[in-house]
This record gives sequence, structure tokens and C-alpha cells, in this order.
Amino acid sequence: MGWQTVYAPLLIGNGEKMITVKTYNTEAEWNKDIDNVFTGFKTYDEAEKEANKLAQEKFLTYTPSKEEKRNEALSRLNMLKLHPNVKNDFKNEGKINKSEGCGLLFWLDEKEQEYVNEFQDIYCTLVYHVIVTNFQFGKCFSILYVSAYKDEWEIEIEDLENNCPIAYVKNLDDPESSEFGAIKIESRIGGLVRLS
Repeated sequence: MGWQTVYAPLLIGNGEKMITVKTYNTEAEWNKDIDNVFTGFKTYDEAEKEANKLAQEKFLTYTPSKEEKRNEALSRLNMLKLHPNVKNDFKNEGKINKSEGCGLLFWLDEKEQEYVNEFQDIYCTLVYHVIVTNFQFGKCFSILYVSAYKDEWEIEIEDLENNCPIAYVKNLDDPESSEFGAIKIESRIGGLVRLS
């Protein structure tokens, strides 16, 4: 049994089925959680099987096409009030710009494009901008993206309007601390600056 596999388990609350993502490193962690979270399932395999089925149904039902994600990304680039070249590069050539320092704009280098490609492949997202920031805890590569589920877009847009989008932050100095989270951003000189 692959205990280090991240999977989408089924949660039951008030009879409603929902998807989440959890990681269990040991069977003991699973056994500790089963009574609290996975009510109605006797075994890990049973929960995982049902969860994967539900995840596939949700994916097939709510996943937008590449064209829909591309149009949504262009709309979000407009919202961010970036330099017109950022949108043009993305629209005409599929190139992603990154903001560094005080908002200076650059194209991604080969290694950074690999990070983006890997992220998009794993999460079925479309990345439209990246912010590179140096913090005391490491150099952070904050990825702004359109998620795989259309029912999440409304919240993502609200967050973006409030300059506090959810991003995937890859810590280049400490990869194990990479995570999804809300970041605070600000538009400057045609690019973006991450404030926190």
C-alpha cells in the first residue's frame, strides 16, 4: 500500500460528499484519522477507491477546456494592470512573464519554465504570471494560476481583486516548505511585487 501517495479522499459531512487532499505517511496516521474524518469507510482502500471515483466525476464535470482557462488567464492579466507586453506575450506566444524586485518584468528562464510546466501537469492548471521574491526564509517563486475547477474561479477572482490571491509558492532554497497559500501583492511599474 502506497502510504506516501497524495490522494483525494471522500469526506462526509451532513450527508454531503466532498473532495479534499490529504497525505498519510504511515498506516498509524490513517488509523488515527479514520474515525474522525472518514466516517462510513472501514478501510483505507475502500475510502480511496470511492474518493478517486468521486474526484474523477468532479474533474470531468467541472474541468474547463484549455481555451476557457486561457481566456480566464487573459482576463486576470487585465485585472492586474500589468504592462501590455505581459498580456501580448501570453496571448500571442504563450510566454509567461515574471516580476522581480520592484516589479521589473522578465521572461522565465529554462529552469523556471520547467517549474511551471511541472506544476501545470500535476494540478491541471494554467499559469499566467510568476513573482520572484527574496525573503529571509528563502527565494520564493510565487505562481499565479487558473485552477482546474470552474466552480473555484469566482473565489479566485475575488481574491485577486483584493490583491490577495492564492498562489503556489515554490521555495527555491527550501523546497520542502513549498506550499499553496494567500499572498499579498501590489502593482508597480508594470509588474507585481509580493508584499507578504
